[in-house]
Amino acid sequence: MYLRAALIVAKLEDAGISPAPDADRRVLIRRASFDLIGLPPTPEEVADFLADTSPDAFEKVLERLLKSPRYGERWGRHWLDVVRYADTAGDNSDFPIPQVHRYRDWVIDAFNRDLPYDEFVRDQLAGDLRGGATDEERNERVIATGYLANARRFGSRVDDYPQHLTIEDTIDNFGRSFLGITVSCARCHDHKFDPIPTKDYYALYGIFNNTRYPWPGIELDQKQRDFVPLSPSGELVYAVTEQKEIADVAVQLKGDPTKLGPIVPRRFLTVLGGATLPEDKTTSGRAELAEWIFDPDNPLPARVMANRLWLHHFGQGIVATPNDFGKQGKPPTHPELLDFLASAFRDSGWSIKAMHRLIMLSRTYQLSSEREAEVIQIDPDNQLLEAFPRRRLDAEAIRDSLLALGGNLDLSPAGPHPFPEQEKWKFTQHNPFEAVYDSSHRSVYLMTQRIQRHPFLAIFDGADPSASTPARTTTTTPLQALYFLNDPFVHDQAKRVAESIIAHAPEDSTRIQRAYEALFGRAATEEEHAAAQDFLTRARAVEEDSGDLAAWAAYVRVLFRLNEFVYLD
Repeated sequence: MYLRAALIVAKLEDAGISPAPDADRRVLIRRASFDLIGLPPTPEEVADFLADTSPDAFEKVLERLLKSPRYGERWGRHWLDVVRYADTAGDNSDFPIPQVHRYRDWVIDAFNRDLPYDEFVRDQLAGDLRGGATDEERNERVIATGYLANARRFGSRVDDYPQHLTIEDTIDNFGRSFLGITVSCARCHDHKFDPIPTKDYYALYGIFNNTRYPWPGIELDQKQRDFVPLSPSGELVYAVTEQKEIADVAVQLKGDPTKLGPIVPRRFLTVLGGATLPEDKTTSGRAELAEWIFDPDNPLPARVMANRLWLHHFGQGIVATPNDFGKQGKPPTHPELLDFLASAFRDSGWSIKAMHRLIMLSRTYQLSSEREAEVIQIDPDNQLLEAFPRRRLDAEAIRDSLLALGGNLDLSPAGPHPFPEQEKWKFTQHNPFEAVYDSSHRSVYLMTQRIQRHPFLAIFDGADPSASTPARTTTTTPLQALYFLNDPFVHDQAKRVAESIIAHAPEDSTRIQRAYEALFGRAATEEEHAAAQDFLTRARAVEEDSGDLAAWAAYVRVLFRLNEFVYLD
């Protein structure tokens, strides 16, 4: 922790900059709560933290949040962004996959139980080949290969189905997610920037070509098949297994599967050791691939994941291109810090929760977001981390906060989506599957289509389910403001919050105070009290026939539209 602080302070001193002061404790608990569980702290949680004067008060907050089931829902969503999770196949008809939610739930559970990252990766690549001490463990590992099964499907034809594109999508995501390199650039020719020849691409292609992917259905073959049965049940899950016949593949000249070049033995990337499968190997090689990734001489997995963790705590990675550590990516702003974090990650036994503690207990994380004008001139993008980077809440945190404040956030297991019965599927490229299912569960459980984004997530820059999303963009559009003005969901939640505030106390001054504590985690100022009272007086005159609730609901909608509600300091 001290080494990391020294590495950041050294760069600040070189630039003649002093760190910002420490964050206010109210700000700090709000920051930590959104970071770890994606929800605002309750007024009671804030009060408890302020009353705790012990040296480890903040550490106790972190432990409470890390033990919450809400933690896995928050950080599982970050991983689902990277692996381009969707509940539909992505073909021309975008066929639904009712069973794939089991992989989503596995990811959430893996974060909650702090499954070591190396095991987390191995299970996703080769869980079906790893066995287990119990049926439950074996089944969970099979479900984890939903990562591979969830590769995108293409087209609508059967006889000349473009399976090579699904394998390309797999390799592309594999390289970006686990290694931070763009392996798929070598599909048609040697990589123009990084040391990845085309033969390396087809060496990996052979591994995934020997993997049997489940068939989700397409327009001309609408029946599911090749799903994998679980061992106390026979339930079929969206997962992968081995092909019956195993063989190496040929290079596809210029990426054309009809024009074949020399056969390439299955192996790992040459630049990362180039380990090759034995010639008599009768399995795909996925199990070996999962081991090669974590070879002690491979520095990438630890660095890539450590960078992702830093990104989601600070809004920007030490490497600003989290999916590309190659020549076309951005160099790290603090290379020594990234090395330190990667080493600490490995030394922790690949514990993600240990990394949260390491990062969040640092002085850098606990700085204020306030910046002096002269410092902004020197470092306008705050790359030197002189202060905590202020950022907008992501789409899921905004929606989940509205539900939590309204008291109607459903924290029960979400389960499968209400897809139509398979017997009724008649989807075509001209009449593709399309649906939006209302839900009061957390946003991570919303049904996610691959070729059509959920309306709310599209407005607030949700992940693109058709491609890996290493970091969310943040746009400011009129649609976002109009959403808070007019959307029926916002109006309903504002009414629920107003009912809660009215029930809290009979007098306006106490109610105003409660509103600020609930929405912003702080007390209202005298000016805000006066402005609120003036607004309520005017609103009551307009809403004379609608009672006090209408005036308070209108006031809550005003608070929802403040930057402070959707931004994290």
